Amino acid sequence: MVAVLGKLGGHPGRREGLVLELIDPAYANLGLPPTFASCTRDVYAPGSTFSARQIADIGIGIASACATLHAKGLMHGDLYAHNIMVDATGPALLGDFGAATSYERAGPQASQLERIEVRAF
Repeated sequence: MVAVLGKLGGHPGRREGLVLELIDPAYANLGLPPTFASCTRDVYAPGSTFSARQIADIGIGIASACATLHAKGLMHGDLYAHNIMVDATGPALLGDFGAATSYERAGPQASQLERIEVRAF
């Protein structure tokens, strides 16, 4: 996950926000942005290939990031390849939290909400 460095404070319009770490420019989006034709599935750049080890590392890393979010009562809300960033050597990063939301972990719908996100992944 992209590390949170701090929380914005004192905004004149009482806006909230986070300051995130700068991502190394070697990272690129795993998948292509969705289009109306592809919005129900992930698509990748032509010629993209991934080794079994890369796929496993990406999957384990993103699953771990989601488990951390869920343990804190947060859902990413847009868990698709275009929001996962990878490079040749480092861990996968989960970004774009624009659709993220919080939920009550002890609430009756918590497990269903988490299940939706796991299925999207």
